[in-house]
Parts: sequence; C-alpha cells; structure tokens
Amino acid sequence: MLSTGWGERPAAIVFLRYFGCPICRQQVIRLRLDRERFQRAGMEVVLVGHGGPEDGRRFAEERSVPYRLLVDPTREAYERYGLTKGSLLQVFGPQCVAPMVRAALQPGCRQGLPNGGNLMQMPGAFVVDTSGIILFAHRSATIADTPTTDQLLGALGDARRAA
Repeated sequence: MLSTGWGERPAAIVFLRYFGCPICRQQVIRLRLDRERFQRAGMEVVLVGHGGPEDGRRFAEERSVPYRLLVDPTREAYERYGLTKGSLLQVFGPQCVAPMVRAALQPGCRQGLPNGGNLMQMPGAFVVDTSGIILFAHRSATIADTPTTDQLLGALGDARRAA
C-alpha cells in the first residue's frame, strides 16, 4: 500500500515510466548513489512501477534497488497522482532523444522491454510528509524531465524551515 511509504517518516515517491526505460534506470542509479543523503535527511524513498510483481522483483534484483519498490499494474496510483500517458512529443520529441540515448549508453541503463508497462506512461515524483501532505509534486513535462535529489530533499528542507 502506497500510503505506508510515509507513515513513520517523509517519503519521496518516485513513479517510473516502465522497468525497461533507460532514463528511469539512470534515475534509480542516481537515487541509489544518494541513499546516504536520503537517510541523513530522514526521508524514505519508494519507487512505483507498473509491470507485474515478477517484473518488479526482477528489476529490483538486477538494479540492486535499496528501496521499497511497489508495482501498480493497473496504473491506478499513477492516475490518482495525475500521471497520465504522454503525447508523442512528450515521449519521442526532440527534448527526449538525446537524454534517452545518453542514458542508454550508460552501463546498466540499456533499453529493456516494457515488461507489462506502457511506453507512453509519464513519470513523476512527489515528496509526502508523515501526515500525507504533498510537499512537492513533479509531473514530468517529458520523459527526460526527472527531478534531482536536491529538489526532492529541498522540498523537505523547505517544509521543515516553514514549520
């Protein structure tokens, strides 16, 4: 259940396009490398994918994912967070091609099969506090538009300073 991701501490909820997406794989590597930063900030990271349970398990094992990975085969959570299918321009447009190629050339980020996912699904990320309030919402404008760790952690820091 997604809401358990922020029960004890704030969470960054990261919705992936599909498990074979090179940009998503690159993002997971970056999140994994920044694990200590999230821990120091007291923030949980929860990844959400929309293949089946076996697809998620395989992805987590192959990518050494240190975070909880939830699967949403019906994409119900994606819809609730306002993450829709993208247009051709959002998925295959000029702003997407170079980042996709750069990501696919990195070790561990090569293009994979959709594995039950949808190539047109748009990614996004949200920071949610322990009471369920969304502190940061990033609905990607293109598939190459992913938030940085600084943006995710900054949203939590801003909320703490405001309190």
